[in-house]
Amino acid sequence: MKRLLSAAAIAAAVAGLTHGPARANTTVRLTIETNDVAGGTFNTPVFAAFTDGSASLFETGTTASTGVEALAEDGNNAPAITTFTDAGFVAGQVLGPGFGAGSPPVFGPGTSASADFTIAGSATRLILGTMVLPTNDWFLGTAGDGLDISDLSTAGTLSFELNRLYDAGTENEDFNFSAANGLPAFASFGLPAGQGGPNQGPGPAGGVVTFAGTIDEFGALIDPATGLTVADPFAAFVDQPAGFNPPLSSITVTLSTVSAIPEPSSLAALGLLGGVVSLRRRRRRIA
Repeated sequence: MKRLLSAAAIAAAVAGLTHGPARANTTVRLTIETNDVAGGTFNTPVFAAFTDGSASLFETGTTASTGVEALAEDGNNAPAITTFTDAGFVAGQVLGPGFGAGSPPVFGPGTSASADFTIAGSATRLILGTMVLPTNDWFLGTAGDGLDISDLSTAGTLSFELNRLYDAGTENEDFNFSAANGLPAFASFGLPAGQGGPNQGPGPAGGVVTFAGTIDEFGALIDPATGLTVADPFAAFVDQPAGFNPPLSSITVTLSTVSAIPEPSSLAALGLLGGVVSLRRRRRRIA
């Protein structure tokens, strides 16, 4: 005999379609906007991965993975994207608008760009990373399991500040080997030519990822130990040109729902399909 659902059960099932985490076949738009600080640093295309909380891009105090090293030294997101997608997660990047014809797709101060991703219902965390230019291996990113986006389908739009600066510990601070020294914004400072290809420059012995501090709204770096402004974050760089101390660009991250199609497990609540099994896995660092 066919079982009929009560009105209360139907109401609860319908509520489940519109509340809770973003569900399967949900298209979301990730918008990246750098803070508008005159003469500030640039950022490479932003790496993004949507996970179930069981993976991470990096942890502080540990050796950087191949993906983090490529991202932090060369702005190359391909290794990290491949590693996350091979693990079954949705991953990609948001390309910056550049600064003219033939420019690499970087983000300058006060610029923005967006990209769309189709994510699964299990995607409740957002992991991000982007290299800071022109440095050797500094990057903005999310340690551990990233940002909580489980309320996206209810809120419609979520906004975060990506302002935590990390040193990947994979390359010494030396402007002779820093990437993108030829950017027009920095040309007047007389920076050395910088690296001529990927993965150049010596690395520190036993280097690990460290947290360098938080970038405030004015582009100043706040020392995590003292809470005070760091007068010159670039002071330790070899061949730092006189007067070169640009503000650091933090990033506003906005995630919004573009469209959503309920996954089959949502229909199960209406008695059309079998039940849903929820699995909780131990978080692992993607390496």
